Amino acid sequence: GVGLPHMLIDGVPQKDSVEKDKIVYYMSVTPNKDYLYAVVTPHSGTATMFVNFVDQAASKKSDDLILPTEDSFKTKSKAIGHSEVIHFRKRDITTNCENLKDCLVVIGVKGDKAIEMVDYTLIAYTNFPMLTSHTSMIAKVEKDSFTYFSYRNLCESCSVIISASPFSVDADIDMYINVGFGKDLPTQEYYDIKSTTWFSETIEINLDNEYFKKKDLKTMKGRYLIGIYSKEDTTISIEVEDTSSQIKMIRSGKGIQVDQEPNNHRFFKYTHNQNTNIKFDLTLMSGSVLMRINKLMEYGETSFHKFMPIDDKTSLWKTDSNQNSTIVISNEDPNYCSPCTYIISIESTKAGAKYVLETQEENILAPKLIKMGVPVKDQVAQGNYKEYMFVWISASVYLGKVEYSIGKEKDFTSPIKKTTSETIDINESDLENFTVGENVYIKVKGGFEHSEFILLVTHHDSYWIFPDSITQEFTIQPFDKEGIHIMYYPPSIEFELKMQVNSLINGVMYEVYSKKVFVKDIRDDSLIFPVEGESEFGAAYWDKDKRSFSKTIKQNPERDDEYVILFTLLPKVVDSLIIKNIDKVKFTVHLSANLVSILSPNIPTEDYLRTEASHFKLYKFFANSQQDIELNIDSMSVDSDAYVYKNLEDAYSGRDSLFSTFNIVNGNKVIKIANAQGPYFVKIQLNTVASESTYFNSTEYCVFNFVYKNVMNHNYQYSLDHYTPGNGGEISYKWLDWQKLQFSWEKIQKKMPDGVMSHTTYASLYLLKQPNKFMDSVCGIRHAVLRDEAELIQSGIQEQTAVMETRKHPFTKKNSYATFILLASVDKEGGTIPYQRLRVSVAQPWWNLVPWYAWVIVWFIGLGTLLCTVIVLYYRRKFKKTAAKLDYEMKDIRNIARVGYSDENVERVTL
Repeated sequence: GVGLPHMLIDGVPQKDSVEKDKIVYYMSVTPNKDYLYAVVTPHSGTATMFVNFVDQAASKKSDDLILPTEDSFKTKSKAIGHSEVIHFRKRDITTNCENLKDCLVVIGVKGDKAIEMVDYTLIAYTNFPMLTSHTSMIAKVEKDSFTYFSYRNLCESCSVIISASPFSVDADIDMYINVGFGKDLPTQEYYDIKSTTWFSETIEINLDNEYFKKKDLKTMKGRYLIGIYSKEDTTISIEVEDTSSQIKMIRSGKGIQVDQEPNNHRFFKYTHNQNTNIKFDLTLMSGSVLMRINKLMEYGETSFHKFMPIDDKTSLWKTDSNQNSTIVISNEDPNYCSPCTYIISIESTKAGAKYVLETQEENILAPKLIKMGVPVKDQVAQGNYKEYMFVWISASVYLGKVEYSIGKEKDFTSPIKKTTSETIDINESDLENFTVGENVYIKVKGGFEHSEFILLVTHHDSYWIFPDSITQEFTIQPFDKEGIHIMYYPPSIEFELKMQVNSLINGVMYEVYSKKVFVKDIRDDSLIFPVEGESEFGAAYWDKDKRSFSKTIKQNPERDDEYVILFTLLPKVVDSLIIKNIDKVKFTVHLSANLVSILSPNIPTEDYLRTEASHFKLYKFFANSQQDIELNIDSMSVDSDAYVYKNLEDAYSGRDSLFSTFNIVNGNKVIKIANAQGPYFVKIQLNTVASESTYFNSTEYCVFNFVYKNVMNHNYQYSLDHYTPGNGGEISYKWLDWQKLQFSWEKIQKKMPDGVMSHTTYASLYLLKQPNKFMDSVCGIRHAVLRDEAELIQSGIQEQTAVMETRKHPFTKKNSYATFILLASVDKEGGTIPYQRLRVSVAQPWWNLVPWYAWVIVWFIGLGTLLCTVIVLYYRRKFKKTAAKLDYEMKDIRNIARVGYSDENVERVTL
């Protein structure tokens, strides 16, 4: 593997290749400057540098030089991003060369152990390096200073794209360019072209550029001096593309970020040399695009354009929607070819787009580069693993349900941390294991048949650049006063953005504050996120029925300048007892400005339907490994149904649906898909009939919660479909007496991996005054209360009983029957679930129907009758006594009157 060294010219890139496990050697320039940089960037796989300092005066021939090997070297390169870098400072050169008469640096480049041939670009420089087209370079920029690069353009009229980006969202760089020979280095005051946007910089230069127009130049040939300025120490990646056909080259494992104009095509090419499957990944930051791919069958400038995949007819492969998409080309595909060049077309809609395009070859284990604060969405099969790398500072990583380890070496023989949890924090005790500015590697291993995850690395006090249509999970301390900071790039100047925040634990809600910031106004430390109480887009309230925050932001500003939206999310504890022993809580955030929203497994998505029958909402999810999938619309809105389609065209037209929700399970509408595989599109729309349209059209729209999940892999975090009313939602009753009606119900049951758990239940009792189908839903009951078609009887019930005095309520006094419904929640601040209706006979005894004043009259009449009766009886008795006495006296008189006259009687009378 040892060969004669090649000579390197200061600042001039050298393109070369090395065989598997071999070493190619180079002699660098004499290190008599203040520093020496050497950078090798492999086009595929990996390449490592080994360096020796040798005394050229002590060697008569070049093959007498002491060449470095893998086992014997002075210095070994360190990985930064996709490149390997060696940086010698002045003190390093002095120390290593002080005893050498004619000091020379010898560099050996060793190839990848897994790839037969590795192509790479090597550059060593003491001044400023020269860039070559289609090859990225890693470089450091010192605090408050410039790092310079040179590029020589050889085309008369073409498109030169110069892009530079730091490895962290915390670093802001600016780009200044001088064009032409004889020009001095550009500065912040002296330049021909500049780009000073926030974070990364991209300049596309052609003859239409203001610089060339103003000078009336007809050619773009010449030297371009590029200066990158940073206020803080940072590491950057810089790349130049120049091609007359404006086709950008992409390489395996190296994603590129693109900012595409509305209604435009961008073309890319990828040269494939391995006999492996190819995967093309498209991750949208904002906007919507379609990806098409064709293969190049003929070579030459005239025939090249025949194979441009500008429409469906000229493409062999295409995505099935305008969202985040993946195209996998199998080596068993009849259209597959290798070696071959593939042409990729990205077509933007009227919204424009920001996206990352990446290609990967199967079984080529080159780590994927991620940037601080920028999420990466990926998938991994069971038992397989993927590797990622980032320039380290400190990190908090969300990985979904996977196993992973983190370390500073690619082989992971001694990982610094290894975990199966969803978050890893690098704290102060771990800092000694890392060196600032060098790579950290993350190894992700699939735990289930197929796992989806989002990988995100950031400072604990930094912010996230949030992609469109992705649901991200966050972890925060419940009493955190700083909150989570999010930056969102709108897809266009005019848009409608839907934001949803879901709490994943009881007892905590979240407040969202927002403001708009124009990109050109962001300078240095001016990226200030909104504070508590600051909400440019108006207040949005925490929905107590669903334990979520939902807000729709409509924008049509007068200015056409590009802007971003900054969000601050603050946790608010509403039940301290629940989180008494919890130091961290979780929540999810979803942002979407697209017609088709992407669903994340197990995470509920809240949305709404307007009342007109033509309104519908579209969603997409991707099922892996032929697992059983369950889709669930919660009971917030039973007046809506879901339909599942295999492609977007059928979903739009409403034809050939595979499944639909016409059955209700535990109060929720459910679709079950057995052996699901590939993409599915879900359409949710109203199911009202003509006889109900008048009533429904006068009703405000209702929201609904929608979730999909793998039946064999439940995530038992917060979701309404995991909470069901006890005893099937039945409400029992009994009469305590003829006027007191008592209701009873069971607690809410929560599904757990090992069974069910009874949950604290907070209930509200409603009386339904008028029957209609919408009162089976939480939203329908809320509207019925506003219409005075239903009435809240009692709220905040923490026990499982409630008592109503029916004789005191006007409705139950006038009607023979009454219908009641219970809305219960798992938290004081929401998570509402309806119980079954209960119809009770509340008919009153006949005497309850007599007015009170009638009873008064009857009372007086009765009292008068009683008095009269007493008087009559009294006088009657008295009359009887008088009559008896008179009768007695009359008898005496009669007896005297009956005595006969005789002497005897006369004597007796005399006596």
